[in-house]
Amino acid sequence: MVAGNFFDKAETLYAISSYDSTHIQYTIHFLYAKKSKRKVKMHLFEYKSHPSAKKSKVKIFVANVGSMFGAAMCAADLDHDGFSELLVGAPAQADGEGGYESGALHIYLGGDAGLINDISRHCVITGTKEGSRFGAAIAASDIDGDDLPEIFVSAPYEDFGEGALYVLSGFEVNGELIKRTRSIKQISLSALKYTQRIQNSKFKTFGYSLQVVSDLDGNGCDELAVGSPGTDNIMLLRCLPAIVVDVNIQEIGDKIVREQDESFTRKVCVNVTHLKQKQFSSMIGVGAYMESDQLSFSLEVNGTTKEPTCRDVIVKLDGHDPHEYKFYTKIEMDEGAIINSKEFNSAWATISPKSVLEKSIDISRHCKDKDCEPKLTLEIDWSGMNDSYTLGSSDLVTVSLLVKNEGNSSYDSCVRVEVSGAPVAQFGCTMNRDGYKCFMPRPLKRSAEHRITIKLNMSQPTNLDEAITVKALLFDYCDKGNATAVSSELKLFLTTNDIVVKGLSHNQDISDTEIQDEKVTHVNDAQEYLISNNGSVNWKNISAVISIDKKPFIESYRVRCWFDFIFINEQ
Repeated sequence: MVAGNFFDKAETLYAISSYDSTHIQYTIHFLYAKKSKRKVKMHLFEYKSHPSAKKSKVKIFVANVGSMFGAAMCAADLDHDGFSELLVGAPAQADGEGGYESGALHIYLGGDAGLINDISRHCVITGTKEGSRFGAAIAASDIDGDDLPEIFVSAPYEDFGEGALYVLSGFEVNGELIKRTRSIKQISLSALKYTQRIQNSKFKTFGYSLQVVSDLDGNGCDELAVGSPGTDNIMLLRCLPAIVVDVNIQEIGDKIVREQDESFTRKVCVNVTHLKQKQFSSMIGVGAYMESDQLSFSLEVNGTTKEPTCRDVIVKLDGHDPHEYKFYTKIEMDEGAIINSKEFNSAWATISPKSVLEKSIDISRHCKDKDCEPKLTLEIDWSGMNDSYTLGSSDLVTVSLLVKNEGNSSYDSCVRVEVSGAPVAQFGCTMNRDGYKCFMPRPLKRSAEHRITIKLNMSQPTNLDEAITVKALLFDYCDKGNATAVSSELKLFLTTNDIVVKGLSHNQDISDTEIQDEKVTHVNDAQEYLISNNGSVNWKNISAVISIDKKPFIESYRVRCWFDFIFINEQ
């Protein structure tokens, strides 16, 4: 049995597993406690799919016979949404790559009680070793401080009864399983790259039982007690909290490397954040490389590390030949002190999987003197059209901006774009008050091209639309210096082919007798006309001109019009 806020953030429910021999299936029921006079009674939890529906009991049922589904359970909020997920072990399940009794961990996402058995809200991690019984014991605790609990899952019979404990990264489980939109969310234990495996040959059936122990040393994360009944021992595992380490490369001075240059400089910066905001002390190694090692240094980071630590890397170049270089930097934690120490230090920390440990940039060396400046040009092209477009002929109009570079590599170029005459439907650039800002690739190399595509919404044009105008400013150095201005106009043409006029005559025959009869002073005749718009163009501010030939026998006439239920009467 395990307790959690599975379907209501304010209500605690109890999940109880059982085996239904009648229907040959494993079942998990959800119960809630209710006080009645001095007693506490347990009731089966029920829900309504909608207000007028009957209540139905919430339960999980699995027909995987012999899997020992429900032998271990745990509740933890794995996605930080306030609802508990239900973690269920099936240590004898045999559908993983490990075969017989390789085991599995099932995760049922909390939230909507009516969807508890929905396949898209069910995640499975399968064991990999035959007979290991992965999923025999389960626990959870956030040990790295990212608000996504790590999952501890044991396989106590792995390696012929020696046993092993697996620590699954909450960050990875959340990203690889819970947030995935695919309908079937199943993954092998071996596919999780941030998993830590713990084993000790002096312990037998290691991981048979697990218990989270509240933080004993004040370093911000809980410890874990691991039972090993095969040797009558308990191992206390003390946790190492995580630090997020990000490395970045900054350009210094002239961004262009010329063929006559002897060297260039780049700045390597390291930023460290302790997720638990505790005191810590760790050594990390930072390397900067090109075609050979350029810089290697160790950096001690601790609880007082606030600002990024930066080092200038001066790269000396051999010869003056043109070349393409890749400059990159990499971080590794020096774990020697942790591995070799016999005493635990609560200030130790490990690197979070959220860290950015590698960065690289391309460096082009293909120019001399004035040739080192980029030479950018911009062309505007209306795809599939010349210089005109007929309103209503399509729902979208596509315009392309093609940027070409015939000079040296550009590292900071951009285009500012303004569009008038039609709403923008799709555009991959940043919108601001003055229109859109499009950054070029870094670098935009010599002889390279970059195309910017804009899709315009033409599904609701009007007869007042005359043209679409695109204005662009091309900057060699974004928002600095002079810009090259380019504009293009697409004329819009209007057709009346979709305006249909239908006439209806009342077929009244006027005889000579009626005309000659002096008693008949007036003869009435009526005609009706229907004007319809069968196209997509919205016609605004238009008028209809009705002309009647002047004849001596027409004494008077009356015109009545209806526009959108508005009646107009003219004499």
